[in-house]
Amino acid sequence: MVWLKFVFAFITASFIFCSYASAAPPASFFFNTSGNNVISNFPNILDSSSIVFEVITDRFVTCRYGQNSGVSYSAMDGTFELNFGNVHKKNLIDLPDGTHTFYVACRNSTDTSNNLLAASFNTLASVSAQIIFSDEPPFNAGLISFSLVTSRFVQGTPSLSYSFNGVSYSPIPLFGGGVNWQGYFIIPQTINEAIGSFQFNAIDLEGRQGSDITSGSVFIIDNVKPKTLVNFAAIGYQSRIELHWQTDDVDIVKYELYRTNSPNVGYSDFYKEIDGVESYIDTSVELGKTYYYRISAIDSAGNEGELSIESFATVLRSDVNSSTGLPLHLHGFVDNALSNIDLILGDIAEIEKALEFKKDDEKNILIDIGIFSDINAAKSELNFLKGDISKYKLQSLSNSELTNKLNAAELKIGTIKKKVPEDLIVSERRNLDEGYLVSDLEKTILEIYPDIGEQELSVRVDNSIRDMDQASFSVSREAYSLEIVYLDGTRTKKTLIRENIKGDIDVHGNFSVVYYVPKDMVETIEELEFKKGDYSILKEDSILSFNPSTNEIIYVIGKQLNLEYLDDLKVILLHDEIKLNGKVHFFTGYFSFFDFKIKKNSGIFIGIAFVLIMLIYLYFVKFKTRSIGNIFLLEKKINSAFDLIDEKNIVKGKTEYNEISNIYKNLNLRERKIVYPKIQELIKKIEELKYGMED
Repeated sequence: MVWLKFVFAFITASFIFCSYASAAPPASFFFNTSGNNVISNFPNILDSSSIVFEVITDRFVTCRYGQNSGVSYSAMDGTFELNFGNVHKKNLIDLPDGTHTFYVACRNSTDTSNNLLAASFNTLASVSAQIIFSDEPPFNAGLISFSLVTSRFVQGTPSLSYSFNGVSYSPIPLFGGGVNWQGYFIIPQTINEAIGSFQFNAIDLEGRQGSDITSGSVFIIDNVKPKTLVNFAAIGYQSRIELHWQTDDVDIVKYELYRTNSPNVGYSDFYKEIDGVESYIDTSVELGKTYYYRISAIDSAGNEGELSIESFATVLRSDVNSSTGLPLHLHGFVDNALSNIDLILGDIAEIEKALEFKKDDEKNILIDIGIFSDINAAKSELNFLKGDISKYKLQSLSNSELTNKLNAAELKIGTIKKKVPEDLIVSERRNLDEGYLVSDLEKTILEIYPDIGEQELSVRVDNSIRDMDQASFSVSREAYSLEIVYLDGTRTKKTLIRENIKGDIDVHGNFSVVYYVPKDMVETIEELEFKKGDYSILKEDSILSFNPSTNEIIYVIGKQLNLEYLDDLKVILLHDEIKLNGKVHFFTGYFSFFDFKIKKNSGIFIGIAFVLIMLIYLYFVKFKTRSIGNIFLLEKKINSAFDLIDEKNIVKGKTEYNEISNIYKNLNLRERKIVYPKIQELIKKIEELKYGMED
């Protein structure tokens, strides 16, 4: 603001000087200093109240002037601004209309004559204006009213326009009459600091045009708020509270002090206006009471800065003995830290209130992802920290020791704020009623038990279909892409998935709810943060099992997913055991893979197990070579088909595809599982070629 005032003064002085130097007409006279007294009249009427009075002498002399005749050179009080050689000039301003006579005497070191020049001229100034503001500048944002006074009566309404940049001017409507007019304009909040100016034009009753503004032609705009005051501290003494603060802003004219008997001081709690000084002693207090304060700065334009941090102090019944506990002058810094925590707790209370007004579905999301739990945890941490900081007043700490402790507390506060959710944004949501296909059941069972036989696979699939139909088993899925905004301004993205399971499932039966998560969605099950649903892991990277009483599964993933992945999630009902060839086989993972109950005949069991292991080994050796050969041949055919499609060789490509189909039909389930992804990729390639040919 100081620099703006300097620029304003410079521009004003330059404006006045330029106005006089360029706009003021000259009244020029010649003076023969060696002759007798001379009377000289300027022939023209000068149409200005400001003129350049110029005297040219016949020799190099120094001249003076006065307005009374018969006055000697030494008694004259008028001096020329330019008084060198034979040219002598003086700017005369604010001359009234009429005849003006000035008497000039000149001397040099050898001439003591007292010859006089009586120089006369007439002025009849054109119309000019004065602008008088209702309030003194500088101005801040808002309505600015003023009066415009013309030097004489004018025809019609004078023209006045204003500018905030000296380039583009906007007209101002004037109302009034005679020589007195009023007007107003608006300074927007978007202008920070600027120097405004006016342009004036009017025609007097004699038809002469004037544009001079003799005062009020420029004004300062200042919309910049003062800085927030720092190191604001309240210290309680007996029967008084002393307040201290600091500022490096030199444009402050006063301070506004706010006070209440409870925390959260606001602008509505105005208490005192303090002029200029950076301290105040509040004696309007009661013993034993605690008072809360905040303060703001007011600059010369009337801008009020933000309220300082809140500080509070208790009026002591007797002054504290500073030899014990924290020195008295440091208490205010502790109070500031406590006030800061109170402000954050107040913000959290407002956040809780706002979240309570969320729609029911959004509120359920907040509950599911644990936002309210996070908020309660943050409040507990802040209140615990507040208790610790309060104890600093009982400790004998130096200034640096207290500063270190308060800085550590501030870091802790910053960490807590990173965990306080402020708002929840639901960027995308999707609902899906899941059905099941035989292929889904086969795929899930093979993921759990890749070595299962075809007969057992078929039995398990049939049993699952029967069980789900009998239980009217169904799953509805909800998924939400979320963005959480935290109190410190940081953001994080998450995905919430909610599985609602319905069905008349016998909770005492041999069932499990099996949940398949595709690897494209997460790399490991550990990325799922379960909020509801007890589970066990069947396979680390993809499959979980839940007991049959589970009716809802809720979990959060710490990233935003493409919600199209929902189609690949599978929830199915599987029997824990099946009868195959007269024997009971146990299966899913909420229980164990094998449920061997060995209480006796362990020798017989070990013998049978050994025979089984040898049979499996012989089977593997016998068929391993055939299996590898089939897969190798099929993959070779598939790669050849890819090449033919790229070459758009339809005839050979069709032949190759038929051979691939025949080989695939003869594969067992395990072999099919190995080559199935490549088959799917080939089918997709054929579809793309088909659509391209149709186009």
